[in-house]
Amino acid sequence: RFSSHTLGSTPGSAACFGFAAAAMAWRRVGPRRHVGRAAFSTLAAAAAATAAVLAWGCLSPRPAIGSAFSAGAGGAAEATEPTRRRLLSRLALVTAASPGFQLLLGSQPVEAASGLYDNALPEAKDFMPKNPGPEPKDLGLAVRKLNKFTDSEGPVLKGGGFGPNAFSTTGDREDFLATTILPYWRIPAGTEPKQAMADLQAILKAYEPGQAGVDGGGFQIMKAEPNYVYAQFASLQRGDTDDTEFVVDADGTVQVRSAGRTTMRADGGSNCKRLNYISEKLRAKGWEAPKITKDTHEWYYRQNAAKTKTQCVGLTGCPDELSLDPE
Repeated sequence: RFSSHTLGSTPGSAACFGFAAAAMAWRRVGPRRHVGRAAFSTLAAAAAATAAVLAWGCLSPRPAIGSAFSAGAGGAAEATEPTRRRLLSRLALVTAASPGFQLLLGSQPVEAASGLYDNALPEAKDFMPKNPGPEPKDLGLAVRKLNKFTDSEGPVLKGGGFGPNAFSTTGDREDFLATTILPYWRIPAGTEPKQAMADLQAILKAYEPGQAGVDGGGFQIMKAEPNYVYAQFASLQRGDTDDTEFVVDADGTVQVRSAGRTTMRADGGSNCKRLNYISEKLRAKGWEAPKITKDTHEWYYRQNAAKTKTQCVGLTGCPDELSLDPE
């Protein structure tokens, strides 16, 4: 609440209009979770600064801004009132047309962020910003170190490491601490590797985001070759992205890797459920593609198991269901 004299007397009071505009923008845009906090902070600051300048220029009876827009050779020359208002009007038009203010007004769509794909569940857009993590630079086939002394005999996929969010057919199978190694899959006898890869890619393209409560952020096949396919899958809320790869070798052996991008953070069962979904479809076509269970990968299940309703009493009767699905 300001009097007309107060509004037109000081730049400080005019700046209050800027902060008021930012507050109004927050009331309008703040509840929209699809606008990132960092992006909104930038837009709000721009709104406050621009509104303050406009308010000062339009409300101040003194020609301070006018003198800044034009100067004569003999000293500062005051701009006429029409000139000052014309320049301010142009500034207002430019500001109103800027992408930032268009976004604040809700007249421009928000582009999908990384970690959110076109086939995502509709509610995935309600959770922004996304946090997909940096894409690995060493995916694909390469000669890899299996341990301190041994390299792979030929090009293989990257190993799964020791994190509770990865599986891979690459690794030192004699290392009892290697908890993420998978057995190799195999295509049906008599099937050509190229045909097998085509069948695998067809299953990937028909994948259902949100199945078993995972990959609600959708997926995208990033690279598809005659013997190799690479796809990215994103979680519903955070957009955590897993990288999934398959290679069909000439002898019918299938290399598999599916892993999150944060080394030692549990994945909530996403990689397990995804591979089990795909392997079930392949087994129906005659493939050898073993299911991942708590018996084959107990440590992974222990790190990702949902909490049970039953609580331990003393040292006996403790539940050990190790289910990846909440009750």
